[in-house]
Amino acid sequence: PIWMYKNDYLAPGYMGSIASFGNPLVWWPGSLAMLGLIVLTIRQRGRDRVNLFVCIGFLAQFLPWVLVTRATFIYHYFASVPFIILALARLMQYGAARWPRLTRWLALYLALVALLFIAFYPVLTGLPVTSAYGTFLDWMPQWYFSY
Repeated sequence: PIWMYKNDYLAPGYMGSIASFGNPLVWWPGSLAMLGLIVLTIRQRGRDRVNLFVCIGFLAQFLPWVLVTRATFIYHYFASVPFIILALARLMQYGAARWPRLTRWLALYLALVALLFIAFYPVLTGLPVTSAYGTFLDWMPQWYFSY
């Protein structure tokens, strides 16, 4: 995450920050879904125009940043996010058509995505929360919502 603002004027035991951070349940599976959709599109030789559109759109947003030699940041990837979401949706559509029982699991996944959005919203938007809550959200060593 990239921190834009840290509120130092809160009561002891509270914290507030504004950060640039993506939902892990969208970005991590979405990246895998994008790779999967690219492989599927290559195997189909580009016959499915929807898949081709999603892949070309993603690559048009992502590949220019691969060539940049200076430091890049998370916000450079933001333009690619709609395409990874479309890739996720496309693969969910294929999965639900092939395995109808998968629909329940997909609904659970979407509910968890919404839950994570709600959970991280305060520490990303500057709302004051307890320091304990910020510590609870420090799931990875490079995440430090609590300070």
